[in-house]
Amino acid sequence: MNSVRSSPLRLRVAALSVGSVALVIPGLTCAGPIQSTVESVIFSNSATLTDSEGGGANSSANTSLGTSAMPKFDSNTGVLTGATINLNSTRSQWVSVTSTDGPNNGTDPSVTTTGTGSSTARLQAPGVDNTFSSITASGSCTGTRLGACNSGATTTAPSPTSLNAAVPDANLIDYVGSGSFAVTRTTPSMSAEQLLNKFTGVESTQYTLDWSGDLSATYDYLLHAAPSFTGSGTSLMLTLDLGNVFLNDVASSNFNLFNLVGNRVGLDLDSILGSGDTSKFMSNLAPFADLGAGESNSYWVSLVTTDMGTFSANYALTFSDADVGAASSRWDNLQMTLNVTGSITGSIIDAFAPTASIPEPTTLALLGLGLAGISVSRRRRQ
Repeated sequence: MNSVRSSPLRLRVAALSVGSVALVIPGLTCAGPIQSTVESVIFSNSATLTDSEGGGANSSANTSLGTSAMPKFDSNTGVLTGATINLNSTRSQWVSVTSTDGPNNGTDPSVTTTGTGSSTARLQAPGVDNTFSSITASGSCTGTRLGACNSGATTTAPSPTSLNAAVPDANLIDYVGSGSFAVTRTTPSMSAEQLLNKFTGVESTQYTLDWSGDLSATYDYLLHAAPSFTGSGTSLMLTLDLGNVFLNDVASSNFNLFNLVGNRVGLDLDSILGSGDTSKFMSNLAPFADLGAGESNSYWVSLVTTDMGTFSANYALTFSDADVGAASSRWDNLQMTLNVTGSITGSIIDAFAPTASIPEPTTLALLGLGLAGISVSRRRRQ
């Protein structure tokens, strides 16, 4: 949870409490976050722009080059601590310069006309926004001035366009859930320009951009916290019987709270809610934050032995994942139960008191003589 929550603490904390003791289970260490990569999504998208002679370049802005839906991180897997968008792609471009068959006037020499095209590329995902540098291509067409001309496509070498972009922590929440997140591709700026007017027909330049490749997402995560009363496996309920004791005697027991070993997030104890004879027990148990994987806290609980009777109390302990990673991927309602019972049956003086018996007649006679003798003796001393 975002912080250790304050809930009614029904266990009475002793004035001389020494607090809990954090223990590390010997020989057990935890590695870093686990990584998983979602299956790649393959894409291939194109955009085309044409410019005819005269009037300068023809330009467009933010032309779409497709959107890919990527699977989100499943919070049942663990707590998302990081995400990376991986792009492995190339941009290919080509220019085609043409001229129509114009009027048959004037001379008919061989002429060449040229054109150019250029584009940028942009990839966007939640928290990720990357614009790639401009690429440029040019083409030309040669023919007789009075005829038509078609250069065919002039292709340049593909331009590697790759990215490994870490998602900011503030945006990790956008990557958690059962659905998908969108990765959009655009060309922020794209232009085509017919540079010359050499033919009697209409000359034009067509510029085409193709962006192809694959996308994937790498998720870094930790397993959810795993509270337990034992370090060897999951134990979600513990009953402590403090036994039968005398009035004003001492009755106590120790117990531990564990966060099981593994590549897991820390453990928070957020609330302790008691029911039953809570005023008859004391403990140093209290909320805590970020108990590491493979560690434990040690506590004690004792019986208040000022009144006779049999007493019991139940404590509902609510835990959550520590405050790391995407909040929407954390678990926040992990439940455990602590049961405590004990009895006070009498005083220690009563236990050692002699049992009265009826004297025999001879004994009574002797006792009477004795008491008479004591009485006399006291009178003679007066």
